[in-house]
Amino acid sequence: KKDLYVWRAIFKLYMEAAVFGKAASVHLKTYHSAKVRFEQFQADVTRLMADKNFTMPQSKAALCQFYDINLILLHLVHFQSLNHMAMTKILKKHDKRSGLSATIAFSRFAEKTLLCVENLSTLLLAAVHTQLLTIVPQPDDYLCPVCFAIAWRPIRLECSHVFCVRCIIKAHRQRLLDCPLCRQAHAVQHADATYLDKHLQDFMLLYFPKK
Repeated sequence: KKDLYVWRAIFKLYMEAAVFGKAASVHLKTYHSAKVRFEQFQADVTRLMADKNFTMPQSKAALCQFYDINLILLHLVHFQSLNHMAMTKILKKHDKRSGLSATIAFSRFAEKTLLCVENLSTLLLAAVHTQLLTIVPQPDDYLCPVCFAIAWRPIRLECSHVFCVRCIIKAHRQRLLDCPLCRQAHAVQHADATYLDKHLQDFMLLYFPKK
């Protein structure tokens, strides 16, 4: 928690860098582009750490581990691109000599096989974004969709959409009684103090204390 804001800045840089771009791409140039973007990300983090540094030694070790994970993924993408290139050449030569269409059949087989290298790398890349990056929540994911500020005292309407209490009060005063997002009838009108999402409020107080 002490290094929360530093980690948030690091992960923001990582998402902006889009190191691996489209994970489904298997061209060799994809690997080289990802390698350049990762090196740029590391340089950006180094500049960031000149102004903001970790207070906990475990955080520095965790950053090194994060780098190592990305290096492993880079090696996997590299192997994936070389493997794809080799298989394409082999199958094209086979098709030319035999008159068959193994290239097309293999591509269809690979798309449906989880053990295929291409599918495995895609799954691993997705895991980085869904598992690692969500450890440190980003403020942009908790903004009120009306005023675009952190939704302090979040009001969850009957339709499950969340707004800050200030915007709900303004909507009441202006007689805008339907949900601003999905237009569910009377969703704003029915909202009162019991609609406060206390669990979400506690979550935001924990992860965004300075906002």
